[in-house]
Amino acid sequence: MAALIGFGGGMYMATRPPGPLQMSSAQRDALTALESSDDYDPGSILVHGEKYGVTVWEATREAAAQRCIILVHGEDQAADCRLVEDIQNQPPSTNLELVDDGERVMIWAFMTDDIGGERTVIVQRHTVDGGNGWQDQYSPEELAIVGVLQDAGYSGASLSIVGHDGDTPIWVSESSDTCLIVADSTRILGQECTDILYDTGESLDLAVDGTTYSLQSSTRRGNQLTIIRGDAPSDGVCDPDSGECAVDDKTGETR
Repeated sequence: MAALIGFGGGMYMATRPPGPLQMSSAQRDALTALESSDDYDPGSILVHGEKYGVTVWEATREAAAQRCIILVHGEDQAADCRLVEDIQNQPPSTNLELVDDGERVMIWAFMTDDIGGERTVIVQRHTVDGGNGWQDQYSPEELAIVGVLQDAGYSGASLSIVGHDGDTPIWVSESSDTCLIVADSTRILGQECTDILYDTGESLDLAVDGTTYSLQSSTRRGNQLTIIRGDAPSDGVCDPDSGECAVDDKTGETR
């Protein structure tokens, strides 16, 4: 069963669990691409349906320890995966920005279980007002780096700047994986990815030219970046023997 409800730019709620559906040729191609990516458990990828030109899929990862929602529109896709045990508090959700009849729109979706325990997907469509969307937040120099990252396969809409090392922006991509990236306008200097980071208490560490970039993520505090010169001291402050210090990415001061 499905219902179309007026909410903002529009909302669609699919209240039945996923099951065998007749797929279009484009959806079959998308399924083949998702299966060949090896990002998801074999045989776990299911289609919920299509709304606003975007096909909604679900899948599992890590032997069904994570449940994922996936949006696909042509060659573009976005995904988010959450631990099954955390889904009631942190349901998988993701979004895609696209152009529909000359209008820029954001398609946002999240997946959870309804009161009866059946899988429910909610899809919303919102018009993006003016400007160039997510590109507007970046300077021309930063957009040049975004181009390098897109050429490497990252989605522009999934990227954000988590901090700076001097004048160098440090990037994070949040999709089916969380990736920490350092790049310039010509190439990627370093990148590290993980499939689970939020609320684990662990860090994603990337070493580039003697500097370690350490990312921690939590629902309460969001993304936090620490920049460490040389080897990271165990207490996260200046090491009295080596003189090496962690650097605050916001102020540039050592601590």
